[in-house]
Amino acid sequence: MDRIFDHVVTRVKRNSAALVALSSAVLLLPGAVSGLGPLLITAAPGVGFGLLYGVRNSVRYGTMLGVLVAGLALGMLSGKAGFGILTLQSTGIAAMLAAGSRRGWNGPGMATACFAFLAWTFLLSIFLMAGNDLKAWYSGFAEGLAREMESSLRRYGVLSGAANGMDQWLPRMKVNLLRLFPGFFGISLVALSFSNVLAAGIFTSRFWGKRAFGPSFKEWRMPDPLVWLVIFSGSLALFGHGVYGIAGENGLYVMAAFYFIQGLAVTNYLVNKLRMAWYVKWPFYILILVQWYGLLMIALLGLADVWFDFRSRIDRQASEEKY
Repeated sequence: MDRIFDHVVTRVKRNSAALVALSSAVLLLPGAVSGLGPLLITAAPGVGFGLLYGVRNSVRYGTMLGVLVAGLALGMLSGKAGFGILTLQSTGIAAMLAAGSRRGWNGPGMATACFAFLAWTFLLSIFLMAGNDLKAWYSGFAEGLAREMESSLRRYGVLSGAANGMDQWLPRMKVNLLRLFPGFFGISLVALSFSNVLAAGIFTSRFWGKRAFGPSFKEWRMPDPLVWLVIFSGSLALFGHGVYGIAGENGLYVMAAFYFIQGLAVTNYLVNKLRMAWYVKWPFYILILVQWYGLLMIALLGLADVWFDFRSRIDRQASEEKY
């Protein structure tokens, strides 16, 4: 089976038309598969880019532009706006990955750039939709989202028999949703950027034999200037009033997502150093990820790594002990 697979991969890699066709199908997939788009968008752009990793830049960008035009046209013809929006996101992330690979960016830098691109495009879309009254648009959007969540929670409460105490905490939940929704949305953009960079790196390594956006995940370290955004957001959250304090809180949530990734990389490095067996390693990861204080500890570990550089210290100490 391995020989057959390797033979097929070799034939496909030599055929630019096949690579273009496969990449186009993958990039259109999030918009085409109804209901699974938000899940597929977490990896489809990375895989679509990965298929075109070994072809000329003109073919890469031409394919992505063609997919974008086709997706927008199909969305308009079918009356499904989501098709066009997901295709725009998919091709946009793939184009960012192509641009970053051409410049030799590493994984953390590429993930940061993808996040900046996604945040900018979403903010631009919001400004265009909101017109002159951004505050009213956002309040209406968040209220609508809160109503949908409340309706779903009430249905769940009725079915599970836990509806009695809902009236006490639902109003507080809606206030917090209105206050912190930008931060949670920002976290989803960080996750989307990270998952596609990781998918692109894994796919190019397996398919082309050369990894895009190195180094390996256990060596990931976020760009140093990001720590200033943590300090700035924390200062706003502590000392800011009104909208400035809220902006600081949301900024801290987003920055926590970045340093959670770095903390996870440090944890992965330590687990590999300790040579944990898989039946110990995976329960350990699950135990950390299902508890809020585990998530917080990993994010703080990533932030502390900015100053203490744990991996370099451990490698240096191991090297000194060896000699």
